[in-house]
Amino acid sequence: MALPASASAHRHRRAPHERPDALRARRRGPNFGRSAIPAALFLLAVTLPTGARALDREWAARGQADIPDAAELGLPSRATHDVELALSKCRTQLADVERTRIARAVNREATRHGYDPLFVQALVEIESTCAPHARSRAGALGLAQVRPGTGRAIAEENGLPWRGARTLLDPDANLRLGIAYLRKLEARFGDVRLAVAAYNLGPERVAGMRPDRARRTDYVRRVLRRWARLRSEHGLS
Repeated sequence: MALPASASAHRHRRAPHERPDALRARRRGPNFGRSAIPAALFLLAVTLPTGARALDREWAARGQADIPDAAELGLPSRATHDVELALSKCRTQLADVERTRIARAVNREATRHGYDPLFVQALVEIESTCAPHARSRAGALGLAQVRPGTGRAIAEENGLPWRGARTLLDPDANLRLGIAYLRKLEARFGDVRLAVAAYNLGPERVAGMRPDRARRTDYVRRVLRRWARLRSEHGLS
């Protein structure tokens, strides 16, 4: 069961006499609050290794070359803006340029795999609270909390660049690999709820599980609840 796609870019422009702080407040929109970080998913920020900028450019170029921006697809123009607004509330420390880059990557990967961008955003919020350099106690990295072994396997399957674990600290690479893995799980289990459960628990623990049972697991409930709340906050049914 694929979730619907929607998308695209939205730019804020400052009015001639508008103060910069007023523009920032308008970009952020109303404050709906941030979700607390679950104790079981304690995350540690790590710095991007030296030399990773070239990898950033390689992934950004690869992503743009593989799929057109949502605007080029003629999709609705609000999706990237909605994701960017959600990111601004999820992690206020993100610089404007980084937030825009992540929002475009979320929208691009959602479009690539047929998911609602706000569904992917909900997954990112639950996984990492939108921290690009997050590291879990289990060794999962980045926005979508991908383990290096999983990331390497998905990269090899799809002919994508892999430069070791540091690859997962790049937002474009992390989202490309994480959402490709989610789609692979959905293809295997035939149901997005089972795929989300397997993303968290591992495929072996989900084998034989019914979709209704998967929906009742804590992780799946949190992702779906957050997705519903994001859609509500952005005026979507």
